[in-house]
Amino acid sequence: MPNNEKTARAFWVCATITAISAIVSASFSVAFLPGPGIHDTFAMYAASRSLAIPLVVLIFLGFRSRGGIAAMGLTMGLVQLFDAVIGVLSHDAGKTYGPLFLALIGFVSVAFLLRSSERFEPHNHLQRRRARKYYWTINAIIGNLISNRVEVPVFEIRPFLLIRKKRGN
Repeated sequence: MPNNEKTARAFWVCATITAISAIVSASFSVAFLPGPGIHDTFAMYAASRSLAIPLVVLIFLGFRSRGGIAAMGLTMGLVQLFDAVIGVLSHDAGKTYGPLFLALIGFVSVAFLLRSSERFEPHNHLQRRRARKYYWTINAIIGNLISNRVEVPVFEIRPFLLIRKKRGN
């Protein structure tokens, strides 16, 4: 199997597992919200955060972002692992094995995605020269900042004003 086909398959497997994990987590958070008239603020905060994660996964999926899907896959693996720990502490097998299974396949799919993707290599002379130029420009900026040759503006915050201060004052 060609390497880019292997990378595409790894991306879609990881994206699917991550999306399923995020949707399952969000659906449980929303399902256990208290009914109308009863306000449990903590449950509402948990549900709002759980709803944000599948949206971010779908955004990364839309952009076909390998790094974004890998980061969200790792995040969802950790969320499911912590849910499994909660299941162990509550002595509930159903709340332990399901999240543990999702966490393990999530971690495996992220590892598969990261191992199967090729490293970016510039294809022609112009791309190599441009990449080298950006590398040295970024290194020069960081080096100047570290050696304090570039003055970074320091700001003082006053009510409704943002005033630039000179160094040493």
